[in-house]
Amino acid sequence: MISKKFKKAMMLFISAITLLFSGCGNESPDSKKVYKGMDDSSSVLESSGKKATTFEKLTIESLPSSVEVEIDNNHCVTKLEGKFIDVTVEDESEASEVISMLSEIIQCDDPSTQLRFDWIDNTSVTTVYSFRQYYNDIPVTGVVTNLHVKNDTHQVCRLQNSFIPRLSLDTVPKITQDDIKKQLSEKYNTIVDGEPQLSISTMYDGFRGSPKLIWTACLKDSNIELVIADAMTGEILEDEPRRIVD
Repeated sequence: MISKKFKKAMMLFISAITLLFSGCGNESPDSKKVYKGMDDSSSVLESSGKKATTFEKLTIESLPSSVEVEIDNNHCVTKLEGKFIDVTVEDESEASEVISMLSEIIQCDDPSTQLRFDWIDNTSVTTVYSFRQYYNDIPVTGVVTNLHVKNDTHQVCRLQNSFIPRLSLDTVPKITQDDIKKQLSEKYNTIVDGEPQLSISTMYDGFRGSPKLIWTACLKDSNIELVIADAMTGEILEDEPRRIVD
């Protein structure tokens, strides 16, 4: 079982990384804006607000010219802004259908396994459905695809995307869960709180660097709360001091 303390620490860590990579008001250093698509008279998937299940997948070429498309230097779409699809979304299931329709643009081969619904956030103007990337059933830290839907019309108005296509790495850790628990207990002279969790991260080899398989663990009775270690070498990549709450 994952302890409440571990969940809290992981939520704080993931929230910080998600803000870094998901484009929440900040553009990545490699991104650039372009405008691309068909003439507006040939608007794609015109549906008068019908459900997403009615339609086929979109492509970059099919987008109306009025849609703002942001593409990074790796030719990955990081943002769509405007009326790029005319369907309504009112729940997680319908949001998942739209993600499937956008899979070619996102360059996601299998959204049902590679992009899984993670959380929902309601603002005064939009509802945001967030999907997290997985590779071989392992979550990729800080890599999300956010679908923004207007609250008044339930129509999709924005896509923010940091999905990594063609991800490839060995997902069998050379440092086992028991190994990392023993290593951390000895190094920090304490015990691990709950079970270390396996994930993939791209933040430890420069901005959007090579993916690494990592262990994340919480510690008990230590001034260090959260430790992240390379699951192949055991190298400590980061340790987070315990936060003191008044």
